[in-house]
Amino acid sequence: DQLSFVSGREEENEYLEQARKGDIPLGYSLGWKELDDFIRLKKNSFGYILGLDNIGKSTFLSSIMVASNIIHGLKWGISSPESNVTITRRNLIEAEAGKPISQTDKAEYEKILKNSRSNYHIIKNDKHLSIDDVLKRGRVLFEQYGIDFLLIEGFFFFPLLNKSP
Repeated sequence: DQLSFVSGREEENEYLEQARKGDIPLGYSLGWKELDDFIRLKKNSFGYILGLDNIGKSTFLSSIMVASNIIHGLKWGISSPESNVTITRRNLIEAEAGKPISQTDKAEYEKILKNSRSNYHIIKNDKHLSIDDVLKRGRVLFEQYGIDFLLIEGFFFFPLLNKSP
């Protein structure tokens, strides 16, 4: 059919009826009333945050990941090629502790670190990966650890190629 690419009534009507009745399922709450009206995490969807360098995107995203883990038990795979993996881990630890890592005592630090390593799986950035490479690694993390989300931070860092250089 020459017009098979056009959206059909059947596809639209179910959603429109859900919207009319107020029955569209919401994504996961972040536990912040002020944000929940604007940001929800939904599985099988693509979200995008855009911002200038050094405005706090990584800190904000670490807070989202930690909140979703604490509230809903969600696990994450993380690719952040613009940041050292140790910085990414530190951001997660500090987000969970609610304070700088230097202000956590040894027992608290070790407990949070153990939780962090169980729930946030960081893809090494020791070589330049294509977006396809990252997605393949995300699939492995899903199969091995049951991650619920794959965060790709620094999307523009990836070459638009199908192969790694």
